[in-house]
Amino acid sequence: IPPSASYVRLFTDGGARPGAAGYGFVIKIPPFAEYHPDRIDDTDGRTLVSGGGYMNTTGTNNEAEAAGALAGIEACLRKGFLYVHHLTDSTVVEGIASTTTQPHTYALADFERSMQSLRRVFASHNGVLHHQHVLRHRNKAADAEANRVMNILAPAAPPRVLTLTMPPPADMT
Repeated sequence: IPPSASYVRLFTDGGARPGAAGYGFVIKIPPFAEYHPDRIDDTDGRTLVSGGGYMNTTGTNNEAEAAGALAGIEACLRKGFLYVHHLTDSTVVEGIASTTTQPHTYALADFERSMQSLRRVFASHNGVLHHQHVLRHRNKAADAEANRVMNILAPAAPPRVLTLTMPPPADMT
């Protein structure tokens, strides 16, 4: 990553329980004290922005996790960050986002297509989007955001995130 690049860490999470599904994300900016992949956690760095979305009463945990990834990555792009280290405690989402796992539902297939579009956006700007699994105890801030939106049932997730379908790459820049 070039020294002048705006490198951020994006922590995402999602959850579903009877009566509510939601996601959360946290964007962290340098300075970072830890760079070892097995020791990175969400207490390192400075929080730039956090957010989440309520997905109504339907949606699986995996769909909420995927929605959190899409919403967080979109927030990074809209803020001009092209060097994004995405950390999630969902091995399913990390696998689909990294292209090492095939989706097993129609909704996650939509997520896979959205990730393909997002990869094209990053590539067209010489950016880097790296996905990594992180243990749950290293992802508490995004988990707290997901729980917050499920507790208050707001704010509503944007339709494109709710359906796991992002706009075409041309509309993302």
